[in-house]
Amino acid sequence: MDESVDLKTVLKQHNLWLKNGRVGEGRANLTGADLTGAYLTGANGIIAIYVPGMSTRGDYLYAYNGPDGWTIKAGCHNVSPTEFRALVTDRPLYLLALDFIERAIEMQGESTNNGKVDRAGQ
Repeated sequence: MDESVDLKTVLKQHNLWLKNGRVGEGRANLTGADLTGAYLTGANGIIAIYVPGMSTRGDYLYAYNGPDGWTIKAGCHNVSPTEFRALVTDRPLYLLALDFIERAIEMQGESTNNGKVDRAGQ
């Protein structure tokens, strides 16, 4: 049985989910999706990091440049780099990954905070 759904349908449902305050069904789940040939215009910077042992579930840490600047996605958290740092102060592998992300952003000339990556507390 083929349970695949086309990408346009998934993104349309996800957009409705976002507009409805992230309530109910529709959150985009692209696990195992084949995005060969996907047209991703508007995607403006994404970084994905996996460090063995960083997450008990084997999750990746994502950073993406959205309309509000750079956001860190880790599990259910979608927060700024500064907010993420405060969440993981006792998790050295996450801190190392976040340092990498911030340096990569700086090297690209991008920003998370008015021209600078916010490295609060450093």
